[in-house]
Amino acid sequence: MILDLFYKRVSRYTRAGYSGKEIECPSCNSVSRVYHFAWSAIWCKKCDQGINKYDWIIKENEDGKTNRT
Repeated sequence: MILDLFYKRVSRYTRAGYSGKEIECPSCNSVSRVYHFAWSAIWCKKCDQGINKYDWIIKENEDGKTNRT
C-alpha cells in the first residue's frame, strides 16, 4: 500500500501525543522528534539555526493523520 504524504506546518492546534511527533526543519530538511509544543522557537541540531515554531513542517498521510513510527 502506497501512502501519499502531505506536508503541513505546525499550527496552534498541533499536538505531540504520547509518543511524540517528528518535525522537519524547513532549512535543511533534517527530522527531529518533539514531545510537546510548549516552545516558541527551537534550534535545529543539524544546521544550527533558530527556527520559529510555526515554520517547522509535519508530514501527514492523505487522511490527515501524522505518520507514526
